[in-house]
Amino acid sequence: MNYTIQKLASLTGTTVRTLRFYDEIGLLKPAQIGDNGYRYYQQIQLIRLQQILFFRELDFDLKQIQAIFNNPNFDHATTLQDQKKLLQKKISRQKRLIKTIEHTLKRIEQSKTMSPTEMINEYQQSLQDHITNTLPNGKEINKQATADVLEKTAGWTWEKDWTPYLTKAKAIIANFEELYEKKHRASSAETQAVARRNFEHGSLLQTLTKEKVLQNAVLLRDKKFLELSAAANSMSYEVASYIADAMEYFANNNL
Repeated sequence: MNYTIQKLASLTGTTVRTLRFYDEIGLLKPAQIGDNGYRYYQQIQLIRLQQILFFRELDFDLKQIQAIFNNPNFDHATTLQDQKKLLQKKISRQKRLIKTIEHTLKRIEQSKTMSPTEMINEYQQSLQDHITNTLPNGKEINKQATADVLEKTAGWTWEKDWTPYLTKAKAIIANFEELYEKKHRASSAETQAVARRNFEHGSLLQTLTKEKVLQNAVLLRDKKFLELSAAANSMSYEVASYIADAMEYFANNNL
C-alpha cells in the first residue's frame, strides 16, 4: 500500500515539513517519487518512521537515530540503558523544579500576610531550629557559624564576591553529581579531589574544622535540612548523601 506524504503525516501524528526534512537528510527516504514529484511511502517506511518517532520521544537526537539505522552492529540495549539514565536524571531535576515552584507559591501566599522581614526571619528561624534539634549543641553551632560567616564576608559584594562564589559552588555540585552517576566511590581519588575543592571553597565562608565538616555531612543526609536550606532545589537526596560520604571520608583522612 502506498501512502502520500500527507497520509503518512496524518497516520503518525507528524508534519509534512518534518517528513520532507527527514528525506533531505537521508533519515527517511520515500519508496518512490512519482512523475508528478509527489513522495510515496510504503509499509516499510511507515515502520521506520514509527521507530524514529519512538527514539525522538526518548530524546535521542537525529544524529543518534541516524547512527542506529546505519550501523547493523549498533548496541540498542546499551543505548537505551544510557538514555534511560538520562531520562531518570531529567525526571529527578523536574521533580526538584516542581518542589521549587511549590515552595515559591507557598512564599507568595505568605507574603500576602507577612512583611519581607517577617518572612526572612521565619525562614531563618525554621532552619536554625531544625539544626538545633538535629545536632548536639546545635544552638551554639548556629551562633558560631553565623558570626564566622558575617566576619569573613563583611566586605563582600554580589558582583565581585557572592556571584562568583555561588557559581563555583554549583560547579562543584555538578562535579559530584557526574562522579556519582559514573559510580565512583566516595573515597576514590577523583571524588576526593572534588571534596578537597569543596572544602577549600567552603573555607572562604567560615573556618572549617574536622568537626564542622562532619556536622555538615550529617545535615546533608537530612531531608528536612535539604528542604529548609533550599539545597534540595540544586541536588537530589542521593547526590547530597554521596557528597556527605565524600566529605566525611575527606575529614577523617585529611583533617
